[in-house]
Amino acid sequence: MKLEESGMRPNKLLRSLKRRNRWACFDAEKKPIDPESGDPVDVLRTRDHHMSYREANLAYADHDAPVGIGFSIGLDDELILIDLDDCLDDDLKFKSEVAEDIFTTVNSYTEISVGGHGLHILTSGYNLESYYGHSEEHPVEIYDGQKFFTFTGRHVQSPYDVKKQPGAIATIHRRYGPWVSYREWISHKSD
Repeated sequence: MKLEESGMRPNKLLRSLKRRNRWACFDAEKKPIDPESGDPVDVLRTRDHHMSYREANLAYADHDAPVGIGFSIGLDDELILIDLDDCLDDDLKFKSEVAEDIFTTVNSYTEISVGGHGLHILTSGYNLESYYGHSEEHPVEIYDGQKFFTFTGRHVQSPYDVKKQPGAIATIHRRYGPWVSYREWISHKSD
């Protein structure tokens, strides 16, 4: 399956998130930063550096340090981010049947990631099947809190906003588990 960018202007996308003051600028390493100084900031444990969508865009436009804006998913959210790395070729065709299945099963807001070869799918609904983490067997990461995601606005044919899909999340967990926590995955990766 080949994806097509929707061409929808970013200001028409993710309206439910744009009403919330959890936006921040990020640097070339996709880390949240203070737009003026370029210094790293913690947007997950404190709200000191959260901005409105409009403020984040203005800060991005007015300063040299940021390379984009993103959104901070908190523990009090029902938001779930599914991160599918390196699943698209240069023509936006799926390289992975797993990624294609997840995209079609979840059917919520989806955009091409910063690198141009991955997808970010945003959905909502508490993940009761398992904690967030990484699939042990597939290049899939699911986060249900405490995650900063980079927003590109490169929307592909999918809903224009977050859709509540708890059943789809449960299906993905069953199909592509077992799952390990982020902390466990990092420790295995560095061994």
